[in-house]
Amino acid sequence: MFKKTFLFLLLTVASLSSDNISTKNKMINLLESIRTDFEVGYAPKEWKKEHINWDLDEQFELAKNQILTTENITVSEFQQILKGFFLSPRDHHVGIKFFSTESAELPISIRSVDNRLFIVYVDSEKINPSLYPVFAGDELVTINGRTAMEVLIEFQKQAFHSAVEGTDRALAQTFFTNRIASRGHAVPSGPVTIEIKSAGSDSLRSVQLCWEYTPEMITADVSFNKEKLPVISSFDFTGCDEPLADFDNENPFEIGSKLGYLPSLGKKIWQSSPYDFFDAYVYQTKDRALVGYVRLPSYSPFIPELFFESFKEVIAHFQEITDVLVIDQTNNPGGSLLYLYAIASLLTDKPLSTPKHKFTINQYHVYEAAEMIPVLSSVQNDQDALEIFGDTIHGYPISYQFVQFMLNYYRFIQAEWKAKKTLTSPHHLFGVDRINPHPSVNYTKPILLLIDELDFSGGDFFPAIMQDNKRAVIMGTKTAGAGGYVRNREVSNTFGVMFYRYTESVALRENQDHLENLGVSPDLEYRWTVDDVQGGFGDYADAINEVVNMLLNPEETLKPEKG
Repeated sequence: MFKKTFLFLLLTVASLSSDNISTKNKMINLLESIRTDFEVGYAPKEWKKEHINWDLDEQFELAKNQILTTENITVSEFQQILKGFFLSPRDHHVGIKFFSTESAELPISIRSVDNRLFIVYVDSEKINPSLYPVFAGDELVTINGRTAMEVLIEFQKQAFHSAVEGTDRALAQTFFTNRIASRGHAVPSGPVTIEIKSAGSDSLRSVQLCWEYTPEMITADVSFNKEKLPVISSFDFTGCDEPLADFDNENPFEIGSKLGYLPSLGKKIWQSSPYDFFDAYVYQTKDRALVGYVRLPSYSPFIPELFFESFKEVIAHFQEITDVLVIDQTNNPGGSLLYLYAIASLLTDKPLSTPKHKFTINQYHVYEAAEMIPVLSSVQNDQDALEIFGDTIHGYPISYQFVQFMLNYYRFIQAEWKAKKTLTSPHHLFGVDRINPHPSVNYTKPILLLIDELDFSGGDFFPAIMQDNKRAVIMGTKTAGAGGYVRNREVSNTFGVMFYRYTESVALRENQDHLENLGVSPDLEYRWTVDDVQGGFGDYADAINEVVNMLLNPEETLKPEKG
């Protein structure tokens, strides 16, 4: 009897050990598949080695060793290992998303100034101030007995890691009160006690809030509880990470928010309708000059052609009556390159040069080129081009000449492949080396462009183009430095990986600087003050108007303002 029991236990342990080895082998196989994708497709490899000493093989071996040395490894532990691998290149375009429904949210938003944390937004529909005295402008001092900044930094190290510290800190603040397990965040639940103090007060008050928690409905083996799955509308925006905004109760500090957080810059004499695609207005300075303001929240509108036409109408109006234009591009997540080019075409009466890209190519790209070249070669005039592509692509005008540039672009891919290159020489995407002025609408007056550390991708490229062509004065803080275009990849697996992405190009500016990691530095730096977050950003508005005055009076020297 003893021998039989011992043999049973021995076989059980052996079976468990065998299952664990099999699981680890599958994890390593998935990791190896991801590594191959990076080897073939990740364009910034050489730049990352030079800039941050990143090495693909070293990071692969590190992740593989973590898998092998983790006893009885769980799916959750494996996901965190994968997340660490995807964080290692310090690239905002590199990331992984998991199948998960777990999330948690607090109805406040926070931002830091001078190494202090402040509440900048309170959802009035979810916090009654008479019962829970939490207000925008309050300083957040402690969270569950720990200093708030200490808790924030801990979350930042777990969730974000790039070469731009300001962007990491801003992202950590953005998601600190909006945790999402599908992004690899650790998700809290239950009550949380915060200590806060009002402006001008040294006394602390304690308030207890509760995380609005959504539990996990997908188990570790990726099975579904169908009874608990939410109803999903058939009208879905594929690839859109962020939900549609409710403008009536929009958080102006969210990335891609339509309205933004700036106060009115002056006395308004004209304003766009709340139902228009863009928040825009004309205001009058103390010297009775007219200044246009328009917010550019992203370069990925739902219907690019309609948004472009709306923006064109705004710019036409501004060109007619204003003396200076202020463009607010803060908190911009990027989007369509051709839509961005179309927007830029309205803001100049001279051609604007564009960045070049080194991009990875393989048989997929060569096959695509082989399919496109005969189609493009058949175009003999403008009418042929319009019949094939329509009037515009995301607002960018289609013509016979545009088709010729695109044809050269695909022939370039073929030539680079024949030269046995898998990373091309620098070249303009789609062959567009110049953004020509729009044929009917051009803003020709001075432009002030506002940027910050939450401007990504297109939010990097637009200010880079405007700065390199000396078309605008750039004010704010350095952009995120997401300098390329992205490839999304799906892979069959049983470890909850929804998809992952990596950067397939690396962009070079006019001076040959990389946009990746370096971002765009402003001509005039402005950082928020404590008075900004506690007083409605009046300091920021004043600083903007000082620069506007300088643009109206070019004999005065532009200089950085306080903050």
